[in-house]
Amino acid sequence: MPSNLIFCLLALICTTGVFAIDLLTPLGISIGALHSLAILIALRSTRYYCTLIISFISSVFIFAAFVLLKDTADMQMFEIIINRCISLAIVWSVALLGLKSKIEKDQDALNRQTITRQKKALDEYALVCELDGDGHILQANELFCKVLNFRASELQGQDYRKVCPDFKTKFRFLDIYPLLKSDQIWRHELELQTKEGVNHWADVSFIPLLRAKGELKSCLAIHILVTERKRMIQKLFKQNQLLEIAQAITTTINDAANTHEAFQTALNQICRFIEWPVGHVYMENEDTPRRLESCGIWYLHDAQRYKDFKAVTEQTNLERGDGLPQKVWADNKPLWVEDVSNSEVFLRRGAARAAGIFTGMSFPVSIGSESVAVFEFYTTERIPKDQMMLDFFVIIGNQLSRLIERKRSEEIVWAGEKKLRSIIETASDAFVSMDVQGKVVDWNHRAEEIFGWNRAEVLGRSLPEIMVPEPSRQACHDGMKRYLKTGHSVVLHKRHEVTAIRKSGEEFPVELSIWPLGEGQETVFHAFIQDISQRKSLEAQFLQSQKMEGVGKLAGGIAHDFNNILTSLMGNSAFLKRKIDKLDPDQGQAMAVEIEEIIKAAKRAEQLTGQLLAFSRRQMMQIQNIDVNELVKNLQGMLERLIGENIKLNLTYAPAGVFARADYGQLEQVLVNLVINARDALPSGGHIHIRIQDDVVVEQNYVLDYARTSYEHYALISVSDDGCGMSEEVRRQIFEPFFTTKEKGKGTGLGLSTSFGIIKQFGGSITCYSEVGRGTIFKIYLQKASDDSQGKQNASLPQENESAASPENISVMIVEDDDAIRDFVVEALKSHGYKTLQARNGAEALKALAEMDEKGVDLVFSDVIMPVMGGCELAQAVRTRFPKTKVLLTSGYTGDHDMLQGELDSQVSILPKPYTEEQMIVKIKALLHNQ
Repeated sequence: MPSNLIFCLLALICTTGVFAIDLLTPLGISIGALHSLAILIALRSTRYYCTLIISFISSVFIFAAFVLLKDTADMQMFEIIINRCISLAIVWSVALLGLKSKIEKDQDALNRQTITRQKKALDEYALVCELDGDGHILQANELFCKVLNFRASELQGQDYRKVCPDFKTKFRFLDIYPLLKSDQIWRHELELQTKEGVNHWADVSFIPLLRAKGELKSCLAIHILVTERKRMIQKLFKQNQLLEIAQAITTTINDAANTHEAFQTALNQICRFIEWPVGHVYMENEDTPRRLESCGIWYLHDAQRYKDFKAVTEQTNLERGDGLPQKVWADNKPLWVEDVSNSEVFLRRGAARAAGIFTGMSFPVSIGSESVAVFEFYTTERIPKDQMMLDFFVIIGNQLSRLIERKRSEEIVWAGEKKLRSIIETASDAFVSMDVQGKVVDWNHRAEEIFGWNRAEVLGRSLPEIMVPEPSRQACHDGMKRYLKTGHSVVLHKRHEVTAIRKSGEEFPVELSIWPLGEGQETVFHAFIQDISQRKSLEAQFLQSQKMEGVGKLAGGIAHDFNNILTSLMGNSAFLKRKIDKLDPDQGQAMAVEIEEIIKAAKRAEQLTGQLLAFSRRQMMQIQNIDVNELVKNLQGMLERLIGENIKLNLTYAPAGVFARADYGQLEQVLVNLVINARDALPSGGHIHIRIQDDVVVEQNYVLDYARTSYEHYALISVSDDGCGMSEEVRRQIFEPFFTTKEKGKGTGLGLSTSFGIIKQFGGSITCYSEVGRGTIFKIYLQKASDDSQGKQNASLPQENESAASPENISVMIVEDDDAIRDFVVEALKSHGYKTLQARNGAEALKALAEMDEKGVDLVFSDVIMPVMGGCELAQAVRTRFPKTKVLLTSGYTGDHDMLQGELDSQVSILPKPYTEEQMIVKIKALLHNQ
């Protein structure tokens, strides 16, 4: 139960008991003193209203007793009234006096609590100590001891001036105590000193503590730290000073006649302002870039003292990054070294030590991101790094940079005509000017090269007579007169292709644009002329290339028909040879030799057909798993013969076989083309290196600009040389058709574009990296062959012990529109025991298959190009209706292979023409046995 309620109940019980005693007393004597006991009990409660309630109840009881006992015979009414009034007076006197005492007591407690809180707050935020009349420390709070790093016992009895030396120099206690005795607060800003000698600024207030008679007992010294504020004020003041000097230096250097004068002025003013005795300026050596040298700009407060340091400095040329100024030049930002005499970065530390130099500072003067000069300053004191000072030097450096830029701009303006002359003289186009009379007034170097006339020969002569062919000269004169008269011209402000004439009389095509400047008779006509002879030649080459493309198509068509003839010829020759072998040896020997010659001629014709297809770029793309190591080994002899004896060919093979997906012959063609290009880049000899790497990991989409593939693992062939290399602009165009850097007549610009197309068809990519003077490297990324496909690379037909259907149980439908080839295939298959059916085209074959049962035939062997329905459509129909039937397609036009790529699956294969009987049988067996 709360204490307030307990005291109230006790007081109420006491009051009620007193009332009961009063009623039971025969004389009805009021007991006011006893009521006071109840009030005193109520005063123990913390609530004032408890005392008032008990006092009110006591008054009610006293009045009730008066009413109840007023008729008592033993006492007179007057006595009873007096008795009751005295009781009430006692009750309320006790109550009021008790309440007053309680209120005063509570107020004292509150005051003590407030003082305690104020003291605690003061102890947390202020340094407080108490001083006696002589200025000795009586006691100090915890924060005072902590900040000044003293123990309380160390400070007790010490002179205040030990922790505040500033007070000793500025004030005396004898001056301050009269003020304190007058109950005034003395306040001032002083410096406190820690036990270690570190200074802190504080706002100090001395508060007098007086005795009862008004005498000064002691005083409190309250210190509020203002070090940070003081530093900020000093910083702002210093900043204002620095800005003022920066403005003064800026004004002075802007009036300088040249850069050298501006640097000297700035150096002098800076050294005088910061009061450093040595200042110096470095600049880049014009003859040896990336080296700094003294430019003779110095400030020396004592020339005799620092003469040796100056001599060492002027004899020292610094490489980029060496020494204080070179590091500033390399980093393009200011640097502060507190002690250069012991700094490894400072190369002149011996001379600095001898001259008594310690602190050094340097800042750059930059144009853009490049430093053009470096200022350095030295002093004989050790001064910690001052960031504000460094910022000031950055401002000065920026002002000097703007000055240099302005001076350079003025020089550019002053030399504008010279620059313009230089631009005109170095232009890739001829620049020619003439006045309204047609006289030449300007003629640049390129014009001299194109037309063969030097500048001195043509100035003042008639321009049309010099460079315009005779039939067009009059038209030129008439056009100029018409423009001057009417202001209209069909030639000006446009580019035209016209014929010009050289000094030798040779006519050649040019592209011409003429722009008039000025008005009336002051008009000058400026012409830019470009020799387009080479461009015309390239256009002719392009037209020739188009013609060659047409010839290539014709060659492809011829090869297609020729392959059909060769297939029949080679097959029937083989049949005839077998029959002759069965004759009598003496009789058949001579015939066998003749047949062998026929077969050899057919093979030579097959090679010729292959060359025609290669020329037309329609040869069969037989992408298979090839060993790249083996391919390069086989090419080595031919490549060495191609590059000549003055070029060394180095080959680096992968440790094991490197299997990749590619066409063997076309990959050879790409490698030969790259090696020939490398050879042409090494006219004076050098090295060509072919390197093969296996399982090269490349991040997706990394394979550079030209082709991006989805594979991550590649076989890599790199072809590098240490030749002349090429620029980035050239490198970006090397795979573009008709782009070439070779001389006219020595290249068509199709080799690398063809190589790029071939590698792209393999599912790989080719990239190039080159730098001028550092050679070139081509990298060919080829899709790696899978492990399973490598195992199948050299797989042969099923062995004798393998279970396989007998040829007598296998039916083959031959679909061929060429009767000779069809007869040859039928006879060959029959001779090997196969059942055969024949059809002249796809439609006829489908009709025959439709009349068969669900099994159909085991194999359809069809030509690709046939009337009515070709082999591709037939293959799709057969695979749809007879899923188990294998399809073997053949064609003499190997461009069909591209069309068939999307159609081939494990049940469909292709056999190019011409083919021999053995090749056909091997292919059929492989297809039937899923090889």
